[in-house]
Amino acid sequence: MKISIIIPTRNRARYLEKMLDSLLNQTISKEEFEVIVVDNGSTDVTRAVCFDKKKYFPHFKYVYEKSKGLHAGRNRGFWESKSEYLLFADDDIIGFPTWIEGIMEGFGYENVGLVGGNVIPKFETTEPEWFQEFVVYKNGFRIMSQLSVIWTSSQENKIINPYYVFGCNFGVKRELLEKCGGFHPDGMPNNLLMYRGDGESYVSQYIRENGGRAIFVPKASVYHIMPYERTLLSYLIKRGKCDGISEMYSKLRKESINGGIQCLEQAIKVVRDVKGYKKIYYRAVMKGKAYLFFYYSIYPQIREWISKDNYL
Repeated sequence: MKISIIIPTRNRARYLEKMLDSLLNQTISKEEFEVIVVDNGSTDVTRAVCFDKKKYFPHFKYVYEKSKGLHAGRNRGFWESKSEYLLFADDDIIGFPTWIEGIMEGFGYENVGLVGGNVIPKFETTEPEWFQEFVVYKNGFRIMSQLSVIWTSSQENKIINPYYVFGCNFGVKRELLEKCGGFHPDGMPNNLLMYRGDGESYVSQYIRENGGRAIFVPKASVYHIMPYERTLLSYLIKRGKCDGISEMYSKLRKESINGGIQCLEQAIKVVRDVKGYKKIYYRAVMKGKAYLFFYYSIYPQIREWISKDNYL
């Protein structure tokens, strides 16, 4: 097998089924990749969907991971996989037929450790009115990090900033992921948000700081399904809080309490300077930063968790 496709999931069987269907129509042979679904505590029909689809794939593995958090699912998938190249995917994406072929093409370039492609938003209802306010135009790309989407009309393979490769379409070399200690905490349930971290962003940072390269390959593109819930203002606020926690986690991990104070001061300044929906979002970011800073200041177990060397 050339590559392992790792899909963490929790209670989203109807999206997972469509995602797995998109793997049936790839331009490379199904013999050349393995599919690993890591079920992170589902109570719906996820298991049944997996066992129904399993018969269509020569190499398919369903794994139940009871530890909570997206990082637990991703890191479990790492240990279950057998390939030199890994492709981490969300359960709510639909891959282009050339998706896996494009990821493998990207790894053919010298010193490339990370490969991604277009992540195109596919709204189940209408685009939210706040969407365009957050779209950033940079180096020929349109990027909206709050919904983890990035797309361009260019058909050229292009070396890019590693942060342009989002976790829902994240091709990475196995040896690199092992060296950096795996994915940092991410996607925690609401009652465990104090254990949230900076997820795949740390892997991107590691690549950048250690001389590795990331590449964008148009063939390696996916659609990212956006359900009605993600178009609501309540989602934007929730996302803002989570993003704030992630930013504070990174700062505390690098610079401890002094870094946390600087992070809070920066958040206050941003809220003061923005308007419209951005003010609503960045106010939530500020609250997220304050939330984690409080837990870090009070609870030693949170300080130990944040400073952990290796999450694998």
